[in-house]
Amino acid sequence: MFAAPPARPVWSPWQSYLLAFTSSLAVLVLEIVAGRVVAPVVGASLYSWTSIIGVVLTGIAAGNYAGGRLAKRSSSPAALGLALLASGVVTWAVAIFVRAVSLESVLPQLPPLPRLVALVVALFFLPSALLGTVTPFVAQLTVRRVAEAGAVVGRLGAVSAAGSIAGTFLTGFVLIPTFGSRAILMAVGAGLFVLAVYVLFIAARWRSERSASAERRVAGAVIAGAMFVGIGFGFAWARDENACLRETAYNCIRIERGRYSGIELNALLLDRLNHGSTAPAEPRLLVWSNAQVFADIAVYQAERRDAPERRGTDHTDQVPLRALVIGGGSYTVPRYLERVYPGSQIDVVEIDPGITAVAQTHLGLRLAGPPGVGQGSNEAGGVGRSSRAPGIRVIHGDARTEVTRLPALAYDIVFGDAFSDRAVPWHLTTLEFNQRLRGLLRDDGIYVANIAEKWPSGRFLPAFVRTMRQVFPHVAVVRVQEVGWEYDLRLPWLVVGSQQPLDAARLEAIMRPSPDGSAPAHARVVDPARIDRWLAERHPNAPVLTDDYAPVDNLVAPLFLER
Repeated sequence: MFAAPPARPVWSPWQSYLLAFTSSLAVLVLEIVAGRVVAPVVGASLYSWTSIIGVVLTGIAAGNYAGGRLAKRSSSPAALGLALLASGVVTWAVAIFVRAVSLESVLPQLPPLPRLVALVVALFFLPSALLGTVTPFVAQLTVRRVAEAGAVVGRLGAVSAAGSIAGTFLTGFVLIPTFGSRAILMAVGAGLFVLAVYVLFIAARWRSERSASAERRVAGAVIAGAMFVGIGFGFAWARDENACLRETAYNCIRIERGRYSGIELNALLLDRLNHGSTAPAEPRLLVWSNAQVFADIAVYQAERRDAPERRGTDHTDQVPLRALVIGGGSYTVPRYLERVYPGSQIDVVEIDPGITAVAQTHLGLRLAGPPGVGQGSNEAGGVGRSSRAPGIRVIHGDARTEVTRLPALAYDIVFGDAFSDRAVPWHLTTLEFNQRLRGLLRDDGIYVANIAEKWPSGRFLPAFVRTMRQVFPHVAVVRVQEVGWEYDLRLPWLVVGSQQPLDAARLEAIMRPSPDGSAPAHARVVDPARIDRWLAERHPNAPVLTDDYAPVDNLVAPLFLER
């Protein structure tokens, strides 16, 4: 039952719709921004988004309940204004302190998954709950007769849903790519302050003159508090050493500078995960072991394409390659291929244009042509070699859709470098995606995918290997580090697929830094019989990943929780 309506109307219907619309819009803005705020701490995965959606919905439900109880007790809009004021303060607090939050700082005695939920609760439950009180309050102050309650609540519900829809599209398509998450939080907090002042002044006019004076004092305190918090926010922003160099719809991009053997070395950090180190002035320098193994496999493939009398000589680096790299990252591998194999044509599919822009500015990337979304994807045309100019060409877009526009039988080698132990794009692991990549390769072409996994307990690597075996008749697993057989360790792995037999002995010889074997190999090819036993004994139920069934997030969950 609604409480007795106030003696005089508080506001007009359009004011009620404005409050319902803006509060719901703010909630959804916070929910979408939460994904970007949490990503630098824990990564972007099924678990982080599940936590965010669940916590925000719980906050809204709690706010609806509390708002309904408060509205039944009071017909004054002042309580609503104070709720909006509090939500603005909390939103600004999140913007100020979020960079100092880590998963380890929240209830460290709990397992990682409950800690993730607790982190999201600490950041976003309270603002969601406070904003959830708005609609019940607005409904209470709008209904004049019990008979019209259904129509009023229905209209307010529709307006609230419209605000949620607007907040979702506006944040994902416009706000985050344009302004970044912290600036959006600041703007939402400021907007809630303005809305709170507006509601408090309405309450001041509605009440007696004595009460109005008190309400004006409250409003003055609100404005002074907003100025104080704004100054504090500015100082916190200026002192934020972890601020993004560039924030995009996909990543918080940062560059860490260092030196290696006297050479400038820059590392690319996406959110908080290092995605590779590269020397802007020396593309041949490979620091990471998996990048070195990528280079070794390129040597192996160049030899397969080279004339027999030249194989195993120093001339293999003069053989041009046609390569496709899925996931630009630090662009270490594309730059290496361009320098070591003159005349090569290297296509890179990178979903985030911001990464490419940062790589051009800070990582020494030089492109053969302007990048774009699907730019020039079909210019190779037809089957076989392309007549386009050599060099690195970037195609901005999701690899799953962009590979469908690339020419068949055009590539000597495909490097898959879009996976990490925090987030794995499941749609790039499936049988159907592997089939498309096989169609892009020449008859002697090979596909190499980079994976982080634990041996022997990891569950994603066996599923990935079993899926590749459905498409490529010859699949090899390369262990990148010379450790870990007897321990359950996280290691980088490469899975290599080909339609032609792979010469494991020759590949291992290439991966050995010195011909006499005095230095350890960069990696080792795992005995296929050992892989067969591992699959049969440890992972007999490893699934074949398909577009219909690919539980990748669940398979990589142990790595996510461990990190």
